[in-house]
Amino acid sequence: MAGSELLQAMIDAAKAGDADTVRRMIDWPLSGAAEMLYATSVLPEDERADAASDGLVEIQTAGDRPDVVGYVLAEQAEFLVPATAVESAQPWERLEALAGVRVPPTPAGLTPEQEVTVDGLRDRSVPLTEVWIAVGAGYRQPYVFVPDTGKLAILLD
Repeated sequence: MAGSELLQAMIDAAKAGDADTVRRMIDWPLSGAAEMLYATSVLPEDERADAASDGLVEIQTAGDRPDVVGYVLAEQAEFLVPATAVESAQPWERLEALAGVRVPPTPAGLTPEQEVTVDGLRDRSVPLTEVWIAVGAGYRQPYVFVPDTGKLAILLD
């Protein structure tokens, strides 16, 4: 399914109140990796491995845990349910959205296994190019198509 069709299907699922389908359409690891690593990088170096351990498990398993992502799905519903169109992102929207899901350099203090996991996420984030916008009254919410999973990455605040 193309990215625009996937976003339209996500909008349709949200309008139908089908949070489980919306949850399964999101690439949770790429949606959460950048934010988790930025948060980890501001910790003292000797605390980063423990924080990264928890964070990596959470982003890798989020899609299977509605209890963990329920609040994120509720936030997404605020954009998806009232959406009236799907459009290709404008260049500035595309750059901003891609920057939000690009996995940053691995902070010092992670274990070798964690570094491998982060490197894998970074490798997945580098080739992303396709950004679609859910358009509603007064807003434009970006979603990044992830071809290797056929899912959408969302921007987390």
